[in-house]
Amino acid sequence: MTLRVLRILFLIVGVVAGVAGIIMLVAPDETDRYFSWPIGPPSLAATVGGFYVASAIVFTQAAFRDDWPAARGLCVGVVALTVPTVVFTIRHHEVFDFGRWQAIAWIALFVAAPIAYGAILFAQRGQVTAAGDVLVPWARAVVALLALAYAVIALVLWVDPTGTADRAPYVLPAMSGRFLGCWAAFLTALAVFAVVRNRWHEARTPLLALTLWPVGGLVGALRSFDDLAPSGRRAVYVVALAVAAAAGALGLVAGRARVSASAPRR
Repeated sequence: MTLRVLRILFLIVGVVAGVAGIIMLVAPDETDRYFSWPIGPPSLAATVGGFYVASAIVFTQAAFRDDWPAARGLCVGVVALTVPTVVFTIRHHEVFDFGRWQAIAWIALFVAAPIAYGAILFAQRGQVTAAGDVLVPWARAVVALLALAYAVIALVLWVDPTGTADRAPYVLPAMSGRFLGCWAAFLTALAVFAVVRNRWHEARTPLLALTLWPVGGLVGALRSFDDLAPSGRRAVYVVALAVAAAAGALGLVAGRARVSASAPRR
Protein backbone atom coordinates (compact mmCIF):
# COMPACT_ATOMS: atom_id res chain seq x y z
CA MET A 1 0.00 0.00 0.00
CA THR A 2 2.80 2.44 0.90
CA LEU A 3 4.59 1.87 -2.40
CA ARG A 4 1.35 2.34 -4.31
CA VAL A 5 0.89 5.73 -2.65
CA LEU A 6 4.50 6.59 -3.43
CA ARG A 7 4.08 5.72 -7.10
CA ILE A 8 0.98 7.92 -7.29
CA LEU A 9 2.91 10.78 -5.69
CA PHE A 10 5.76 10.29 -8.17
CA LEU A 11 3.33 10.33 -11.07
CA ILE A 12 1.69 13.54 -9.84
CA VAL A 13 5.11 15.18 -9.51
CA GLY A 14 6.06 13.98 -13.00
CA VAL A 15 2.93 15.37 -14.66
CA VAL A 16 2.89 18.70 -12.81
CA ALA A 17 6.64 19.22 -13.27
CA GLY A 18 6.43 18.38 -16.96
CA VAL A 19 3.65 20.88 -17.62
CA ALA A 20 5.32 23.60 -15.53
CA GLY A 21 8.73 22.98 -17.10
CA ILE A 22 7.48 23.20 -20.67
CA ILE A 23 5.59 26.42 -19.92
CA MET A 24 8.67 27.96 -18.30
CA LEU A 25 10.85 27.03 -21.25
CA VAL A 26 8.33 28.42 -23.73
CA ALA A 27 7.55 31.64 -21.83
CA PRO A 28 10.31 32.30 -19.27
CA ASP A 29 9.57 36.03 -19.23
CA GLU A 30 5.95 35.64 -18.08
CA THR A 31 6.31 33.86 -14.74
CA ASP A 32 4.48 36.71 -13.00
CA ARG A 33 1.38 35.50 -14.84
CA TYR A 34 1.43 31.73 -14.36
CA PHE A 35 4.04 30.83 -11.69
CA SER A 36 3.74 31.10 -7.92
CA TRP A 37 5.92 34.20 -7.91
CA PRO A 38 7.84 36.21 -10.54
CA ILE A 39 10.91 33.98 -10.80
CA GLY A 40 12.91 36.32 -13.00
CA PRO A 41 15.09 36.96 -14.84
CA PRO A 42 13.94 34.88 -17.84
CA SER A 43 17.26 33.03 -18.05
CA LEU A 44 16.79 31.81 -14.47
CA ALA A 45 13.18 30.86 -15.17
CA ALA A 46 14.31 28.85 -18.19
CA THR A 47 16.88 27.07 -16.01
CA VAL A 48 14.23 26.11 -13.46
CA GLY A 49 12.01 25.06 -16.35
CA GLY A 50 14.75 22.70 -17.51
CA PHE A 51 14.97 21.31 -13.97
CA TYR A 52 11.23 20.69 -13.96
CA VAL A 53 11.44 18.78 -17.24
CA ALA A 54 14.23 16.67 -15.73
CA SER A 55 11.93 16.07 -12.74
CA ALA A 56 9.17 14.94 -15.07
CA ILE A 57 11.41 12.30 -16.63
CA VAL A 58 12.95 10.99 -13.40
CA PHE A 59 9.80 10.91 -11.29
CA THR A 60 7.61 9.48 -14.06
CA GLN A 61 9.96 6.57 -14.70
CA ALA A 62 10.10 5.95 -10.96
CA ALA A 63 6.29 5.94 -10.83
CA PHE A 64 6.12 2.96 -13.17
CA ARG A 65 8.56 0.84 -11.18
CA ASP A 66 7.53 -1.05 -8.05
CA ASP A 67 11.05 -0.72 -6.70
CA TRP A 68 11.59 0.76 -3.25
CA PRO A 69 15.43 0.61 -3.21
CA ALA A 70 15.55 2.59 -6.46
CA ALA A 71 12.96 5.08 -5.19
CA ARG A 72 14.35 5.73 -1.71
CA GLY A 73 17.01 8.19 -2.84
CA LEU A 74 14.37 10.31 -4.57
CA CYS A 75 12.39 10.49 -1.34
CA VAL A 76 15.49 11.71 0.49
CA GLY A 77 16.10 14.26 -2.25
CA VAL A 78 12.52 15.57 -2.11
CA VAL A 79 12.85 16.21 1.63
CA ALA A 80 16.17 18.01 1.03
CA LEU A 81 14.50 20.19 -1.62
CA THR A 82 11.23 20.99 0.07
CA VAL A 83 12.23 21.71 3.67
CA PRO A 84 14.57 24.63 2.86
CA THR A 85 12.12 25.82 0.20
CA VAL A 86 9.45 26.17 2.90
CA VAL A 87 11.91 28.03 5.11
CA PHE A 88 12.82 30.51 2.36
CA THR A 89 9.19 30.88 1.31
CA ILE A 90 8.42 32.08 4.83
CA ARG A 91 11.45 34.34 4.81
CA HIS A 92 10.56 35.90 1.44
CA HIS A 93 6.77 35.77 1.73
CA GLU A 94 6.55 39.30 0.35
CA VAL A 95 7.24 38.08 -3.21
CA PHE A 96 4.07 35.94 -3.15
CA ASP A 97 0.61 37.25 -3.93
CA PHE A 98 -1.53 35.03 -1.72
CA GLY A 99 -4.63 36.17 -3.51
CA ARG A 100 -3.58 33.96 -6.44
CA TRP A 101 -4.22 30.21 -6.45
CA GLN A 102 -0.68 29.54 -7.67
CA ALA A 103 0.79 30.94 -4.45
CA ILE A 104 -1.63 28.94 -2.30
CA ALA A 105 -0.84 25.78 -4.27
CA TRP A 106 2.89 26.44 -3.76
CA ILE A 107 2.45 26.57 0.02
CA ALA A 108 0.23 23.50 0.08
CA LEU A 109 2.56 21.39 -2.07
CA PHE A 110 5.79 22.33 -0.32
CA VAL A 111 4.35 21.86 3.15
CA ALA A 112 2.71 18.53 2.30
CA ALA A 113 5.67 17.06 0.38
CA PRO A 114 8.22 16.68 3.20
CA ILE A 115 5.52 15.30 5.49
CA ALA A 116 4.36 12.74 2.91
CA TYR A 117 7.80 11.64 1.75
CA GLY A 118 9.18 11.68 5.29
CA ALA A 119 6.32 9.44 6.40
CA ILE A 120 7.05 7.03 3.55
CA LEU A 121 10.74 6.91 4.46
CA PHE A 122 9.75 6.13 8.05
CA ALA A 123 7.19 3.49 7.05
CA GLN A 124 9.67 1.76 4.73
CA ARG A 125 12.61 1.78 7.15
CA GLY A 126 14.49 -1.50 7.22
CA GLN A 127 13.08 -2.61 3.86
CA VAL A 128 16.43 -2.45 2.00
CA THR A 129 19.28 -4.90 2.49
CA ALA A 130 22.98 -4.18 2.11
CA ALA A 131 23.39 -6.89 -0.52
CA GLY A 132 23.99 -6.34 -4.23
CA ASP A 133 26.40 -4.81 -6.70
CA VAL A 134 28.30 -1.67 -5.69
CA LEU A 135 29.75 1.40 -7.36
CA VAL A 136 33.26 1.16 -8.75
CA PRO A 137 35.66 3.28 -6.68
CA TRP A 138 36.21 5.94 -9.35
CA ALA A 139 32.44 6.39 -9.83
CA ARG A 140 31.93 6.73 -6.11
CA ALA A 141 34.70 9.34 -5.99
CA VAL A 142 33.17 11.29 -8.89
CA VAL A 143 29.75 11.31 -7.22
CA ALA A 144 31.37 12.47 -3.97
CA LEU A 145 32.94 15.39 -5.84
CA LEU A 146 29.55 16.25 -7.34
CA ALA A 147 28.06 16.17 -3.85
CA LEU A 148 30.71 18.59 -2.61
CA ALA A 149 30.26 20.93 -5.57
CA TYR A 150 26.47 21.05 -5.24
CA ALA A 151 26.72 21.52 -1.46
CA VAL A 152 28.98 24.54 -1.95
CA ILE A 153 26.58 25.98 -4.53
CA ALA A 154 23.62 25.48 -2.19
CA LEU A 155 25.38 27.18 0.73
CA VAL A 156 26.56 30.12 -1.36
CA LEU A 157 23.10 30.70 -2.79
CA TRP A 158 21.41 30.35 0.58
CA VAL A 159 23.79 32.73 2.35
CA ASP A 160 23.95 35.54 -0.22
CA PRO A 161 22.35 34.90 -3.63
CA THR A 162 22.48 38.53 -4.68
CA GLY A 163 26.20 38.65 -3.85
CA THR A 164 26.93 36.28 -6.74
CA ALA A 165 26.18 38.98 -9.32
CA ASP A 166 29.81 39.21 -10.47
CA ARG A 167 30.12 35.43 -10.86
CA ALA A 168 26.71 34.09 -11.88
CA PRO A 169 25.55 33.97 -15.52
CA TYR A 170 22.36 35.85 -14.59
CA VAL A 171 20.98 38.06 -11.83
CA LEU A 172 19.73 36.12 -8.82
CA PRO A 173 17.00 37.84 -6.78
CA ALA A 174 16.90 36.68 -3.17
CA MET A 175 14.00 34.16 -3.28
CA SER A 176 14.78 32.94 -6.79
CA GLY A 177 18.46 32.47 -6.00
CA ARG A 178 17.73 30.62 -2.78
CA PHE A 179 15.24 28.37 -4.58
CA LEU A 180 18.00 27.53 -7.05
CA GLY A 181 20.10 26.68 -3.99
CA CYS A 182 17.35 24.30 -2.87
CA TRP A 183 17.68 22.45 -6.18
CA ALA A 184 21.42 22.21 -5.50
CA ALA A 185 20.57 20.76 -2.08
CA PHE A 186 18.34 18.19 -3.78
CA LEU A 187 21.24 17.07 -5.98
CA THR A 188 23.60 17.10 -3.00
CA ALA A 189 21.29 14.76 -1.09
CA LEU A 190 21.02 12.37 -4.05
CA ALA A 191 24.79 12.29 -4.50
CA VAL A 192 25.48 11.80 -0.78
CA PHE A 193 22.87 9.04 -0.65
CA ALA A 194 24.53 7.20 -3.55
CA VAL A 195 27.99 7.52 -2.01
CA VAL A 196 26.96 6.48 1.50
CA ARG A 197 24.78 3.55 0.43
CA ASN A 198 27.24 2.45 -2.27
CA ARG A 199 24.74 0.04 -3.79
CA TRP A 200 24.16 0.09 -7.52
CA HIS A 201 20.47 -0.69 -7.26
CA GLU A 202 19.95 2.32 -5.00
CA ALA A 203 22.35 4.60 -6.88
CA ARG A 204 20.88 4.26 -10.38
CA THR A 205 18.04 6.74 -9.91
CA PRO A 206 20.27 9.34 -8.18
CA LEU A 207 22.79 8.93 -11.02
CA LEU A 208 20.02 9.45 -13.57
CA ALA A 209 19.01 12.63 -11.76
CA LEU A 210 22.64 13.81 -11.54
CA THR A 211 22.77 13.40 -15.33
CA LEU A 212 19.44 14.93 -16.31
CA TRP A 213 19.37 17.98 -14.05
CA PRO A 214 22.46 19.62 -15.59
CA VAL A 215 21.11 18.60 -19.02
CA GLY A 216 17.94 20.48 -18.09
CA GLY A 217 20.10 23.42 -17.07
CA LEU A 218 21.82 23.27 -20.45
CA VAL A 219 18.46 23.31 -22.23
CA GLY A 220 17.50 26.37 -20.21
CA ALA A 221 20.84 28.03 -20.98
CA LEU A 222 20.47 27.45 -24.71
CA ARG A 223 16.86 28.66 -24.58
CA SER A 224 17.99 31.99 -23.11
CA PHE A 225 21.58 32.06 -24.33
CA ASP A 226 21.49 35.71 -25.44
CA ASP A 227 20.26 36.74 -21.97
CA LEU A 228 23.17 35.14 -20.12
CA ALA A 229 26.10 37.18 -18.89
CA PRO A 230 28.46 37.71 -21.84
CA SER A 231 31.99 36.43 -22.42
CA GLY A 232 33.70 34.19 -19.91
CA ARG A 233 30.96 33.68 -17.36
CA ARG A 234 28.53 32.34 -19.95
CA ALA A 235 31.13 29.93 -21.31
CA VAL A 236 32.14 28.70 -17.85
CA TYR A 237 28.49 28.16 -16.94
CA VAL A 238 27.74 26.07 -20.03
CA VAL A 239 30.94 24.04 -19.68
CA ALA A 240 30.27 23.39 -15.98
CA LEU A 241 26.79 22.09 -16.75
CA ALA A 242 28.15 19.87 -19.52
CA VAL A 243 30.88 18.46 -17.25
CA ALA A 244 28.36 17.75 -14.47
CA ALA A 245 26.03 15.98 -16.90
CA ALA A 246 28.91 13.95 -18.36
CA ALA A 247 30.09 12.93 -14.88
CA GLY A 248 26.63 11.68 -13.95
CA ALA A 249 26.22 9.89 -17.28
CA LEU A 250 29.61 8.20 -16.99
CA GLY A 251 28.70 6.85 -13.57
CA LEU A 252 25.32 5.70 -14.85
CA VAL A 253 26.81 3.87 -17.84
CA ALA A 254 30.01 2.44 -16.39
CA GLY A 255 29.83 2.82 -12.61
CA ARG A 256 28.62 -0.65 -11.68
CA ALA A 257 30.94 -3.14 -10.00
CA ARG A 258 29.42 -6.60 -9.98
CA VAL A 259 29.63 -8.59 -6.78
CA SER A 260 29.57 -12.36 -7.18
CA ALA A 261 27.05 -14.40 -5.26
CA SER A 262 29.86 -15.95 -3.19
CA ALA A 263 31.50 -12.64 -2.30
CA PRO A 264 31.07 -11.42 1.28
CA ARG A 265 28.40 -8.77 1.77
CA ARG A 266 29.27 -5.50 3.42
